[in-house]
Amino acid sequence: MLTIPLPTDEAASFTQRTRLEGVDYTLRYSHNSRSDSWTIDLAAIGGNDQEPIPIVTGMKLFIGNNLLRYASHELTPPGVLLALSGDGSRRAPGANDLGTRVRLYYLAEGETF
Repeated sequence: MLTIPLPTDEAASFTQRTRLEGVDYTLRYSHNSRSDSWTIDLAAIGGNDQEPIPIVTGMKLFIGNNLLRYASHELTPPGVLLALSGDGSRRAPGANDLGTRVRLYYLAEGETF
């Protein structure tokens, strides 16, 4: 299991780079203030400064759902990407919840909590 670090500062959008199963990815998080919800984009980073390859775009962050469930690209990580709440609720993350109440986890294929 890998805990993906999230910044705790109050930013409406941020991008980070992480390695999952030996492949580098960018994760871009965007907050929609109207619905007070977060979306995530996941893109695989190719070699030789190629443009990132989109895997998931505009996926709304829901607590407990596999964020990779509908991804079908061959570079999709084989495991499960989950947002989980530290207080046990299924309440969607609000503007200041990422990195504090809500954390992102990656479980390799076959791993469980």
